[in-house]
Amino acid sequence: MENICCIDTTMTIRQKKVKNKTMPDFECRLKKYRQLKEMTQEQLAVQVGVRRETIMRLEKAQYNPSLKLAIDISRAVDAPIEEIFIFK
Repeated sequence: MENICCIDTTMTIRQKKVKNKTMPDFECRLKKYRQLKEMTQEQLAVQVGVRRETIMRLEKAQYNPSLKLAIDISRAVDAPIEEIFIFK
């Protein structure tokens, strides 16, 4: 398994190859919305039922969330999914 990842300063994944499958390009604005709600990564993680490291990886656009997790996060930070996770 070879991972290729190019990240620019806006935390946009250009291309990520996982198990010979390419993930779609996406930008994650979770950190912005989490901070607007004055939540820590740990607080958000507890609220949506994941580890803090998962939130950290999402904020760095290193992890593509499941639909359920994206919905839970959207509700927790009170922002539309399409504003948090932008798939290109």
